[in-house]
Amino acid sequence: TQWSSAGVQFSQADDLADTGDDSYELDLYYTHSTTRFRRVRFGVTYGDSDLDDDFLRFYVQFTLFMGSHSHGLNW
Repeated sequence: TQWSSAGVQFSQADDLADTGDDSYELDLYYTHSTTRFRRVRFGVTYGDSDLDDDFLRFYVQFTLFMGSHSHGLNW
């Protein structure tokens, strides 16, 4: 809609040492614009790496645009 959106992002990286290890992340998020200059994003990221354990991360992100040139602040 005009004020809400959802998205999916996938990223993958190969090991530079060529050991066959690789890692990836899958990110699902929902963004709601409270005004033209403010938005809140809720998301979850699942990651898998051969070097580290699997992880699940939840996050909330608040973005505010201010000033005559819409400089962004991100928390």
